Amino acid sequence: MKIGNLKDAAKIADKVLDAERKHNHAISLYEAKAIGGEPAFWKSIIDNAALSPVTGRVLAIGLSQHGSVTIVNAGADSDESAILGLFWHAFETARSEGGKMIGWNIANFDVPFLVWRSAKFGVEMPMGIYRGRWLSDSFVDLMNYWPSMYSPWSQKSAWLGAKDAARFLGCSRPDDEIEGKDFWRYFLGSEAERAKAIRYLETDVVEETIIAKALGAI
Repeated sequence: MKIGNLKDAAKIADKVLDAERKHNHAISLYEAKAIGGEPAFWKSIIDNAALSPVTGRVLAIGLSQHGSVTIVNAGADSDESAILGLFWHAFETARSEGGKMIGWNIANFDVPFLVWRSAKFGVEMPMGIYRGRWLSDSFVDLMNYWPSMYSPWSQKSAWLGAKDAARFLGCSRPDDEIEGKDFWRYFLGSEAERAKAIRYLETDVVEETIIAKALGAI
């Protein structure tokens, strides 16, 4: 520690003792924060694990066509490879018929997640999912229509969710609805909890269909 211009031995000793007291107090505070913060740290790890293709997995995929919502392989013991295969088959079918696969933030999350999970299990994927760094024209990401930080009237990133866009268009959600990060907990829970998770996914699909129609994307 620095003692500045002090020459008096007693004053130097007092300064050193005061610095030692502050240091020990800081250590005690750090240890208390570390002990108290550990549960919150692990909770954040668990909460976000499902959002990574490394630690998460595909449990179900919701699709809507001609107003009919389908939940692909919505079972707790479903084979992930089979779910992925069914999705890519739906993609090829849509592309061959000149249709579009539409979703929210699919360029940054859903499609890359599905690609990496498919790669992990060796699930055959169709050619042309990407055009360089961009998605195939068969995909439409509705988030690109919503004002972002790069738009003339910028929005905070927290306002860039599909729920916000749907709410803007007049859609409402149940008061007791689960949060997206907890989908897996409910899906793998009791029969009643799984049903609640499926309803959440179905609502997402319906809302994104409403958004797409409002924007003229379909």
